[in-house]
Amino acid sequence: MRSATGHAFAALPQAQAVALGGGASIFLFGEALFRRTLAIGADRGRALTALIALATIPIGTQSSAALQLLVLVALFSAMLLSEARFAARAEPRQTLPPRPPDPQTSPAPPGG
Repeated sequence: MRSATGHAFAALPQAQAVALGGGASIFLFGEALFRRTLAIGADRGRALTALIALATIPIGTQSSAALQLLVLVALFSAMLLSEARFAARAEPRQTLPPRPPDPQTSPAPPGG
């Protein structure tokens, strides 16, 4: 990451481009597995984005570190936006009706 920011407009060596794209990919795969294990949300979009993150490796070796970082940020942003849109289109959550007050914990009415 240091050479990616220090020499942002130079092409990265193969190992550093793999570390950048592969690190993002491993993070997203891990998060997808975590979400699937706990059943706490979308995991397919993150797994797909993890695969696409690997495709940024040639961008880093052939173009520049800045472009690889820019594409990774765009991928993460697109993934989060698509998840938000999908969640908004999902069924609206049902809200529970308000609970009646508990007679043991509510204060006594005045004059009673």
